[in-house]
This record gives sequence, structure tokens and C-alpha cells, in this order.
Amino acid sequence: MKMTKTFFAAAVSAVLLSAVFAGCDDPGEKTVKVKNNSSYGITSVYWESYSNRSNSANTIDAGKEATLTVISDFPSESGWVYFSVNNGTLNLRTISEVYFNSEMVISDGTMVRPVSGSGSGPLSNYARPPTDATLTIKNESSYEITGVLWNGTSFAETSNSIQPGKSVKMGVNSGSSYVRLRPKSNQLDLRVQELLAVAEGETKEFIILNSTVVVKEPEGTTGTLGSFASSREFRNGRDD
Repeated sequence: MKMTKTFFAAAVSAVLLSAVFAGCDDPGEKTVKVKNNSSYGITSVYWESYSNRSNSANTIDAGKEATLTVISDFPSESGWVYFSVNNGTLNLRTISEVYFNSEMVISDGTMVRPVSGSGSGPLSNYARPPTDATLTIKNESSYEITGVLWNGTSFAETSNSIQPGKSVKMGVNSGSSYVRLRPKSNQLDLRVQELLAVAEGETKEFIILNSTVVVKEPEGTTGTLGSFASSREFRNGRDD
């Protein structure tokens, strides 16, 4: 009789325990909304936890949003939002987690980390703004030039320089700015005297010659690239 009572009590406990766990199950479709408030378009967007993954949104343009769906037996679960930037060349995930039936807002300051690799930082550290024009800078001077910059875009082959006779083509944001550069020989801070304007949708080439008129900064001294590049003056003082 004692064994029968023990067995009966164990069976009741098992049934009650099963009922408790059954009550925790909430199978069905869950959602996660992703709102893109950043300056960049993001692609291949999905939510993933340790045990589940949502469908994928192909593209969420800046200022747009998308709702991802997840099939899960859990009533609540947190995960990360994964997406790609820079035309799909860099895969990132958010540092913060987001739960079912809630919203993740992506901004320029959203903390992210590369899916492959180390480190983390705001999205703006990883994503490049969209470009609307093309600029080629061609070095037809006799000098290797470094630190070549126009409107926030760097132009370089390798080692941050453009060799004589070489050119670098980059996507840029239209605007008007100076071409800035340094002769590798002495690293003087120079800028081309005239502003260079590139219009939206334009493909433009700018040629640097020995005779290109440049301005030495911050002094404002004017001369040719050849005269500055061949001088004995160095960025941090004169060569003795």
C-alpha cells in the first residue's frame, strides 16, 4: 500500500510538472521590427538568438523599417540583429539584444561588431556613406605623393601614396573641395590652389603635374608642386 501511494504521488507530480512546462510553451509566429534611422542602407537583415533565426529582409533603406518573423516555442527570447553594409562587403551585428515583439532602432551611433573579426564601435565607424559621383586623381608629376584627400575621401594605391604615373579612382560625394596632398620626400602639407568641384552623377579626372599650383599650409605660401617637393624644407623643420 505504501508503494502504491508513493507511485501515485510521483505520477501526480509528473503530470503537474508537465502541465507547468506545457503552459510555458507558446508556439507560433513572433515578430521583431527593425527601424533604420541611420544614414546608410543596410542589407541581408535578420534576427538570431542562440536557438532561433528569423526570415531575412533583403534591404532596409535609410529612414525605412521592416518586420522580421520568427517561429519559436518560447514566449520570450532575446537575440541580435545582423545586417550588411558597404554593398554587402561587411557583415555586422548589434551589441544590444532585442526581444520578440519589440523594436530595434539602428542609428549611426548604434554599437555594432563585425561578425568575423574583433572590436566594436558605432555603425558610423564601419559604414561608408553612399556616393553619387566618381573622381580619378592621376599623378603625372615626378614625385610620389601621400595623404591625397578630396572632400573627405582618401586616394591611395598602397602605403597611403600614389606613385608617379599612377591613378586612383574612387566613388565620392559630390561637392566642392580642395585636393590636399603631401610630397613623400618631405611631407609638407599642401593643397591645390583652386577648388575642385564634382557634380552629382559626374565622372571626373584631376591630373597632378609638377607645375600644379599649390598652397603650403598653414603659412599660405604659393608655389608649384615641383618647387615644394624638391625643396630641402621638411614638415617638422628644415633638413640640416
